Amino acid sequence: MRFSNQSWGIKMKTALLPIAVLTLGLASAQAFAADGTVSFTGNITQSGCTVTNATSKTITVAMGNYSSSALSTAGQEAGPKPFEIDLTKCATGSIKVRFDGTAVSGNPTLLKLTSTGATSTDPSTSVGIKITDLASGGVYTIGDTSSAVPFQATDSTGALNIKLAARYHAFATGTPSGAANATTDFSIEYQ
Repeated sequence: MRFSNQSWGIKMKTALLPIAVLTLGLASAQAFAADGTVSFTGNITQSGCTVTNATSKTITVAMGNYSSSALSTAGQEAGPKPFEIDLTKCATGSIKVRFDGTAVSGNPTLLKLTSTGATSTDPSTSVGIKITDLASGGVYTIGDTSSAVPFQATDSTGALNIKLAARYHAFATGTPSGAANATTDFSIEYQ
């Protein structure tokens, strides 16, 4: 029996195709081998706390006015300005606040100021806001609940008054001048 070159090629392709697919499948399985596992765990509470001292969910902290020379050298601070987050209707237990704003690059404990757009005097290029817990003295790490601030217990009615302070902190040398504003969302973590 004689095969033409064309039919022989088709038969070879038909025979070799499954072998090629199997070989590639085994090779790709090795390329995607896992090196470990990440397991996500947590709880969702039925009802969260109510913030009672916020107007339209916003707490405004008046930071004050300071001279440029008060914040012209890295490490200088101005303030502090105390503020509170008053909570009610919390599940009885312990609570921690998390601030989710944008941190200053390389300074995770400083909240980045909103840029004014000024080229040489923009406060956001040399000053940030440091938030501290007045009860423990701990400094909040922006975007992280595992910071140096401990959980605080609610009272028997599910209320808690979290006393905080905010201060300007110079992270670089500069001549800051202009609006020095920032915003951050906050969330409550339950333990």
